[in-house]
Amino acid sequence: MKKMFVLIYFMVMVLTVNVTFAANSKAIKVIVDGQEIKFTDAKPTIDGNNRVLVPARAMLNCEMYNFYEINWNKAKKQVIISDPFKTITFEIGKNTAYVEYSTLPEYNKPKTIKMDTSAKIINNRIYIPLRSFVELLYGEVKWDSKNKVVTIINNAVG
Repeated sequence: MKKMFVLIYFMVMVLTVNVTFAANSKAIKVIVDGQEIKFTDAKPTIDGNNRVLVPARAMLNCEMYNFYEINWNKAKKQVIISDPFKTITFEIGKNTAYVEYSTLPEYNKPKTIKMDTSAKIINNRIYIPLRSFVELLYGEVKWDSKNKVVTIINNAVG
């Protein structure tokens, strides 16, 4: 009888862990102005700070952001995202981003932005904090934690 109880208890624990893992492994969806971004090989993830990170290049391939250039400075471990008016720099492992405006001389000194998480390299892909990226481009981010859906509303370009 005792063995049967232990066996049933063990099976319940295994099933509970599997169900919990399955619930937590639900894919994160990112929707920009009503269109879902299709992440092909590298998917959005939630980091140890409970923040959504997205693969930088995949994010910049979506229609809303595809006019931005992306460059990687391997020596400094920086991902640099720019257009003719603005440059945003994320450093791997640092909770800061730098913004520089090229068209406004009074703002040509980089502005340091504190973030609550950092850019990371995961499986040889550069991941950037989604909320910080979008807000630096004047967008609005909404997070539906139950369904793991990020909704981005673009408020301005540039």
